Amino acid sequence: MNSIASIFAKIIAVLMSFIYMFVGGNPEKIEVRIEDPVTTESTEIEYVITNYTGKTVYADKFFTVEKSVDGQWVAVPFAEDTATEEIAIRLLNCQSVTLTVDLLGYFGKTLEKGEYRLILPGVSAETEFTVE
Repeated sequence: MNSIASIFAKIIAVLMSFIYMFVGGNPEKIEVRIEDPVTTESTEIEYVITNYTGKTVYADKFFTVEKSVDGQWVAVPFAEDTATEEIAIRLLNCQSVTLTVDLLGYFGKTLEKGEYRLILPGVSAETEFTVE
């Protein structure tokens, strides 16, 4: 019976790899994407983290935002006395979680027009986005 379960598990793993390829996922990483367009009037950024590592991972809520300035990535500074949440989030394989960055709370302002990236250093994931 164990060999049948093992074969079935391998078939499922192969099928999931094909699904990841066709829907844009990557079975080797953590994916992060911005949910809605970000504008100069946006007061928050909603993003989704999806675990495609094949195992359970723990992601923290720590993030950084960088802006492209003359071809170089420059950190957007947090507002004075800003604290970030150090909460771990458990993500099972293929599980997603939606989180929000409160721009006014963390940076004290909205973002200017330009090219940005949201970086999640705890899980080595990032995504670029444009502020219109």
